[in-house]
Amino acid sequence: MGVPAVMRDEADRRRGVRLWAMKNAVFVAVTAALLLAGSGHLGWRAAWAYLGYLVAYLTLLGILLYRLHPDLLAERSGVQEGSEHWDVPLASLSAVWLPLVLYLTAALDEQFAWPATIGWPVQAVGAVLVLSGSALVLMAMAADAYFSAVVRVQTDRGHVVVMSGPYRLVRHPGYFGAVLLYPGVAFVLASAWALLPAVAVVVLTCLRTALEDRFLKAQLGGHQDYARRVRYRLLLGLW
Repeated sequence: MGVPAVMRDEADRRRGVRLWAMKNAVFVAVTAALLLAGSGHLGWRAAWAYLGYLVAYLTLLGILLYRLHPDLLAERSGVQEGSEHWDVPLASLSAVWLPLVLYLTAALDEQFAWPATIGWPVQAVGAVLVLSGSALVLMAMAADAYFSAVVRVQTDRGHVVVMSGPYRLVRHPGYFGAVLLYPGVAFVLASAWALLPAVAVVVLTCLRTALEDRFLKAQLGGHQDYARRVRYRLLLGLW
């Protein structure tokens, strides 16, 4: 497990934690507004189930990181100095804007009953994908104290290569979790049309994986050796 060599001062850490919590609370509120207002009614059970999951997931994530890596909450509260400029729009698209488009698309699908319906068996598969993807992201963050929201070499935090937990199997397990999660969300919300932004998230995540892996090989000491030991970037046995 990677442990930062340099810790933030307590005041800076608390500001970062508050900012992280505030941003995620706003994200949940916007998600709820898109799902419930976009669907045109408050009786959409799938939306309420997903909102319950989202609150539980973010609460668990906050507790986990606060106990294991409190500095990581501050690190993930915004774009930090030294972040790679090319990753800022990619991270924003894949983690914020495309998911919001997914929620709005699913909500409009619920309201207007667009063609191509999804039944409860596919919704159940979606729930498995969402829970599996979320678990992978949580395990990756638990193992990696340098799991920044935007790519950067965290020299201020003593950045080293992490090779424990799911990182023993693939080099970017958190991204693999996202690849599972977002199509699962479209299934849970019973919207085939929401698969369009979900697939866009998957494509963008694969692009970020390739770019980040190349960047780390060039900039982070030990990553090339790690890449020789752990062959696959994202998908075990494939890529």
